[in-house]
Amino acid sequence: MNATPTTAKDARRSAVPFWGLRWWVRRSTTPAHDDFGRRRSVSARVELRRAATELLGADPGAPTVDRFGRWQWPELGVHGSTSSVPGIAAVALSTVGPVGVDVQDDRQRPHTMLWARRKLGLPDAPSVERAVGLGDFSEIEAMLKAAGWVGRQPDVVPVPPWSPGWRRVSDAWWVRSTYLPALRAHVALAAGQPLPVSIEGLS
Repeated sequence: MNATPTTAKDARRSAVPFWGLRWWVRRSTTPAHDDFGRRRSVSARVELRRAATELLGADPGAPTVDRFGRWQWPELGVHGSTSSVPGIAAVALSTVGPVGVDVQDDRQRPHTMLWARRKLGLPDAPSVERAVGLGDFSEIEAMLKAAGWVGRQPDVVPVPPWSPGWRRVSDAWWVRSTYLPALRAHVALAAGQPLPVSIEGLS
């Protein structure tokens, strides 16, 4: 006989067929440009709902947004994040608290790099001590989403220099990222726990 859930949190978890973190990156079927040639990205709600439906085996409905702008299905205890650039979409789902995901296509963006250096607390001029690239920018963006800082950004987001796997940002947050040569894109994930996770592809 199955044990009866003893708390509301346990009851929610028993209704969700996964625990931890899931992370997807895929080519988007949404055209990169509209009929007027303007760059176009996929809808966050559509991508999150699609991923949640595939993972849960049933449509959980549209996600809501908490007071910090983070996607969630509070009745299921599931948190989500999404990011897209033309032709690529990234999605993350979590049952262990808020999560942030970001994807950046590989192209030259000097003003973005300057912003990233300042957010890391580095001087504007590039230095040999730490090179800053789109991977760093992607990790900062993932952290801002996970922590709910998008609308009220701190002066500095102390993401440590890159190394494989999870790295601690603070007592509350961890971050990781990788470069996907097939997509020519940098993808990053931020979460409150450094749980095992691998990049998957949505069908």
